[in-house]
Amino acid sequence: MGQTAVERLSPRLVRGNSEIVDCIRRIREVFEQNFDRAWFGVLMEDVPMGIRTIREIRNLVTFDTIFPGDEDDILEGLIELEDFVRIIRKYLLPLMREKLGISKLRPRALVRDRNQFLLRKLLAYTFPYNVERLASLTRELRYSLAATYPQIGAARN
Repeated sequence: MGQTAVERLSPRLVRGNSEIVDCIRRIREVFEQNFDRAWFGVLMEDVPMGIRTIREIRNLVTFDTIFPGDEDDILEGLIELEDFVRIIRKYLLPLMREKLGISKLRPRALVRDRNQFLLRKLLAYTFPYNVERLASLTRELRYSLAATYPQIGAARN
């Protein structure tokens, strides 16, 4: 009988797609737990980032399986994810404590509620680690995508 498109894929492609999907799942976990939150949107208000970036990242993290032709959409999401990490590092991390209201450099803007102060301080402490986790997973996805689909990795690197 006839084979489906997935059955006709080479074992190397199937293994590569599996690695890509696994990496996307880990990115989804980190992104949804740490960046796709209302409080993060408030912090990003003054950051120069287009709405397309978040939309493409949300599209990227929805992939549970990869079909022929999906690699271009994954690449677009990957490019936006790389831009997202770069923008956070450049515009948000240096001002994180001030934006959260926990910087002693701006005593008038300090959060007065002790619980809020402690929560925000914990966030400021863990946030750079989570950005680096996302950056590491993004690099891993870039590598897996380039190894599985060398034609698009070379074309748009």
